[in-house]
Amino acid sequence: MIASKFGIGQQVRHSLLGYLGVVVDIDPVYSLSEPSPDELAVNDELRAAPWYHVVMEDDNGLPVHTYLAESPAK
Repeated sequence: MIASKFGIGQQVRHSLLGYLGVVVDIDPVYSLSEPSPDELAVNDELRAAPWYHVVMEDDNGLPVHTYLAESPAK
């Protein structure tokens, strides 16, 4: 089981941009083949954090699939 802050079906808000979305899947670590983590320049802590597949809406109300890391606690 993945230890994550959010669950599938949960509504979330992007901490910097404020966009709302719904979690549709969770990966225990970064798992996309493209772009690679090196291309994203994410640090090791972020690579090892849970990553969420989140569906948000664009300005026209159309769904947009995003892939977001769980922010480390500060």
